[in-house]
Amino acid sequence: MQDWLREYNVDFTPDNTKVELLSLIKRTQSEKIYTIDEMLKAAGHIVLRLPPYHPDLNPIELVWADVKNNLASNYINSSSDNKITIITRLFSELTPEKWQNCDDHVQKIENQYGNHDMRFDNVIDELIINVGNESDSGKDMEIEDIFYYYYYLTIGRKWTLLV
Repeated sequence: MQDWLREYNVDFTPDNTKVELLSLIKRTQSEKIYTIDEMLKAAGHIVLRLPPYHPDLNPIELVWADVKNNLASNYINSSSDNKITIITRLFSELTPEKWQNCDDHVQKIENQYGNHDMRFDNVIDELIINVGNESDSGKDMEIEDIFYYYYYLTIGRKWTLLV
């Protein structure tokens, strides 16, 4: 990290922690500019990037899974050259309704993530302890309570099942 900072003439001290060095690197790096993004913006489109490691938020993953399933179920013994033709045909046969269904499903997943995140934020807000404040407003949380909160948020079960 220090080598990178030296290469880009970023001031730091030898006693900076890794976290501090990483923060300097992030502040120094400029956002990548992609030619395709610029072309889309020029054509009046808005480019939204998907978060990494979330194929469940990409409708094309559902479409691709459907095409692969169809190929595996109906054309398993086809030659490789023939499979390319079949895949092209299968993609061309996708209807606007199929695409819309995939998009609707992804929006449903996005909403679930948003709801989960909101519930998690509410629980975290309840767990915040003010340093130097001897009173916690009567909200005495035990480790077991925190576990139940976490379990509820990650599993989504009702409280009555946990207590």
